This record gives sequence, C-alpha cells and structure tokens, in this order.
Amino acid sequence: MQKVLKNLNIPFSHQKSHYPGELIKLAQDYANTNPTPNDILIVVGGD
Repeated sequence: MQKVLKNLNIPFSHQKSHYPGELIKLAQDYANTNPTPNDILIVVGGD
C-alpha cells in the first residue's frame, strides 16, 4: 500500500499496532484530529 501511494505521489502517514485492540484506540485518536472530508483512513490487517 505504501509503495502505491508513494508512486502516485499521495501524501500519507502510517501507524502500526503492537497489540490486539490497539487499532481501536488509533482509529479513535485519528477521529479526534478532526480530519477533513478529503482525508481517508485505511486499515490493513493480517490475522
């Protein structure tokens, strides 16, 4: 995903979870930053 975004010159930031359930907190923290309508949250999971 990062490679595709870089190739398309789309600015992005990423975070990685370190324990089960952390993505909920990360998503809540993101929502609390008041993202603009053009911002997109993408979640990619493994297991």
